[in-house]
Amino acid sequence: MKKLALILLTLIPGLVVAQPTMEVKHNLYQVGQQALTDNKPLVIFFNASYCLPCEKLKQRALNAIIRFEHFPAGTHFVEVFIDSPQVLTDFYNQTTTAEDFALFHNIVELPSLLFVNGEGQELARPIINNGAYDFFGHLLNSRLDVAIDELNSR
Repeated sequence: MKKLALILLTLIPGLVVAQPTMEVKHNLYQVGQQALTDNKPLVIFFNASYCLPCEKLKQRALNAIIRFEHFPAGTHFVEVFIDSPQVLTDFYNQTTTAEDFALFHNIVELPSLLFVNGEGQELARPIINNGAYDFFGHLLNSRLDVAIDELNSR
């Protein structure tokens, strides 16, 4: 009976609760304004379509952390593909390329995660090309703790 109920719930649209996700965004100004309103940090995951370690990190660690909300409430997660041809709007409401945006923030190795406030100011050291997937949740949350402390001290 329980199996039948689960099957029915998945077949009825609108009853399944959407899971939090990391979104690809092209307007960081809007995301930044929301982070400022919420007084929460913003985590930018730098990725590229050709980056296999980036996909491994997403599949083995980031997706589960975000899906099961194993991070401080209200944290904003954004994914930026540095090889995207789309125009990116930065935290100053200026258009740029994703690659130039990454270089502006000294991102030269992938995958990288940057911890910033809504104005794009760094709050904690970035996580760069870390392959320790089993411990990634702890590393991410320790950097988020530093970011939140820094955000609250300003």
